[in-house]
Amino acid sequence: MLLSCFQAASYKGTLRDEQGNVIIGATVVSEDGKHSTVTNSKGYFRLNKLNSEVEHFFTISHQDFISLKEAVNLKPATSKTVKLVMQPLV
Repeated sequence: MLLSCFQAASYKGTLRDEQGNVIIGATVVSEDGKHSTVTNSKGYFRLNKLNSEVEHFFTISHQDFISLKEAVNLKPATSKTVKLVMQPLV
């Protein structure tokens, strides 16, 4: 039996609109569907225990904003922090 042993990493950040207001209740979901979370009252999200050996693709969405697609490369045992801005739906 072959066991894969990877060092976990995390992806975290904040979501805001163009005016700098926090976006509450946006979903952050990995392309494979294995990782997901929702932004809190401060627009903050965090995904833990991500495999640092592969590139991750995330979709960030909210009913009032245009969805974002993010490709993320993580280093072993680290945390990547981002500040994302979402554009309103027209």
